[in-house]
Amino acid sequence: MRKITGIMVFLLVAHGGFVYAQETGRKYSIQINPLMLVADIFMGADDQEIYSYSLSLEFQYAINNYWTVIARPNFLIRNSLLESGDIIGFFYGAYKYNKNDETKGTNIIFSIMPGILYRPFGTGLKGMYIGLYPNIGWENKKYKHKDRKLNIVDINDNFFIAGLGIEAGYEWIFKNGFSITAGGGIERNWGIELEKNKGEYKEPKSLYGIRLAFFLGYSF
Repeated sequence: MRKITGIMVFLLVAHGGFVYAQETGRKYSIQINPLMLVADIFMGADDQEIYSYSLSLEFQYAINNYWTVIARPNFLIRNSLLESGDIIGFFYGAYKYNKNDETKGTNIIFSIMPGILYRPFGTGLKGMYIGLYPNIGWENKKYKHKDRKLNIVDINDNFFIAGLGIEAGYEWIFKNGFSITAGGGIERNWGIELEKNKGEYKEPKSLYGIRLAFFLGYSF
């Protein structure tokens, strides 16, 4: 009798584990944003002196069918603030510099966005999600500014970036593990001076920024 009972308990546990594995499916996902790589190519298409290197990755771990933790490291470097100032402000929401007569230099931004996603239909890594994430990073603006009076000022400004955003989207996972994520949301970022900066800056015209999310990768 004990032997039969033990076998029944084992079968129940094994069945429960098998069902749980079926429900949760893949638990890890690694993705990259290809749009930023395409933008880098077009940034220097007309002028070899203008270059851009950017990278945005996403790592996901499914705690269960409803909750997923993520981390998104972002890196960007451009050597022309005048042409790309608006793009930088759009994606990162940090303080924008006023338009000047002649401004050339480099802009470096590194940030990481840890966050948590909720999937209301309990679909694991795939399906519709609603996410909340902070944004923490560092920004450096280094360039020479020449105004109309031909005064030249060397600028080397550093900012601490802190922000918070919400996002909604959908993730598709195919049988071979290939995954696509598409979504969007709004965020608010603050650029805090790390020292007495020399540049003239102002807050973004909008208190909130729009973020578009598009990632390709592999889930396992």
